[in-house]
Amino acid sequence: MKSRNSKKNRGFIYLLAIILILVLAGLAYSFLKDKGARSLPPSPSIGKKEDLGVEAPDFVMEGALGNEVSLKDFKDKPIVLNFWASWCPPCREEMPLFDATYRKYKDRINFIFLNVTDGLQETKESAQDFLEKKDFSFPVYYDTGLEGVSAFQVAAYPTTVFIKDGKLVQTIRGMVMEDDLAEGLAKLVEEGESK
Repeated sequence: MKSRNSKKNRGFIYLLAIILILVLAGLAYSFLKDKGARSLPPSPSIGKKEDLGVEAPDFVMEGALGNEVSLKDFKDKPIVLNFWASWCPPCREEMPLFDATYRKYKDRINFIFLNVTDGLQETKESAQDFLEKKDFSFPVYYDTGLEGVSAFQVAAYPTTVFIKDGKLVQTIRGMVMEDDLAEGLAKLVEEGESK
């Protein structure tokens, strides 16, 4: 009789343990699935073909020295706005191409390499640690409030936006290839000036 109760109790304990494991796994999945997600205000749709030519939304970002700047502060020249994160392999892979392009066009185009600093997957420190190991010369800004991500509805990294005269010219979602970058730059600079 004692043996039968002992087996029953053991079975009950195993059942409780399995239920507990399933509940914890469900909670862990829910947490990890939403990791880094924040409630962001709605913004106009950006990047569809029918949206090209519309006014680029303004937002505030943090400069390397902690100063606040907005996108409109760069309106004196065409803009290449690149959203990236140090944990993103395609972002890291396209950086040498962007660095060479920045060196060539920095006098004619404003380059904004905007780190998506969500505070969870990416922090300002993790981005700076990554950059310290590289010899990139392009300017880096930080989207600590995710205002840029929200304004441009960035859902994937990297995303690159080309802006001229304050208007959207082209959006590339995913890693930029050399031909795509050349095409985007040609839309920003005068004919014959891109060579």
